[in-house]
Amino acid sequence: MAKKKNIVAAPREMTHRQLSHHKRQQRRQKIIFFSGISIIAAVVIIIIVGWVLSEYRPLHKTVFKVYDTDIPMADFVDTLKFVKLPDDASQLQSLASNVANQIIGNELIRHGAEELDVIVSDDEVKTALKNSGLPDNEAAKSLIKTQLLTNKVKSDYFGAKLPASDNEVYIMTMLAESERLIPEIRARLQSGDNFTLLAEKYAQNYTSKEVNKGDYGWHPAVVLKDLLGSDIPIN
Repeated sequence: MAKKKNIVAAPREMTHRQLSHHKRQQRRQKIIFFSGISIIAAVVIIIIVGWVLSEYRPLHKTVFKVYDTDIPMADFVDTLKFVKLPDDASQLQSLASNVANQIIGNELIRHGAEELDVIVSDDEVKTALKNSGLPDNEAAKSLIKTQLLTNKVKSDYFGAKLPASDNEVYIMTMLAESERLIPEIRARLQSGDNFTLLAEKYAQNYTSKEVNKGDYGWHPAVVLKDLLGSDIPIN
């Protein structure tokens, strides 16, 4: 018996009307597709522009310039995070001023160290940053680098210029608000009060109040005259 052959029906041709309708549908689909893409792109652009104007540009705006180095707002904000904010809002301005001076001082130290050919490598900064447990940001790197540079300048440059021994004194000091407080503070010390606790309460300078509580450790005796204007310890 002969096998039946499969007969493939020829595709039906569209009429002129059907072809015109099909083309209109394709055009509408293209318009809808590209309109959707345009709307999405516009929304993305608006979001990006808003982020740039509200967050990126303010944080990258230069707030300090030390020699040829620009210090952006982001570094200033990150440095503020290291400092405990005061309970009294009126002290915020003073705190911001102290932090600003610290940032500028750090940059001056780096610049001075470079003139003395004292250098700290990126690997040294990374290692010290890891050991300190500080966050990995530019403010923390700046703080660590300044500390390393300061130590190197003292040991590598000034170490050779300093005598092997000298008369030393143990300095505990604070900057008081006014002279009228001195008798009260002295009386409390003589009665056995703790100097560091008093410095935390009465000191007006940031270092004595927030950093070392007035305890500056051992220093050459000449420091008393050069920095404090006195040849003898003030008891």
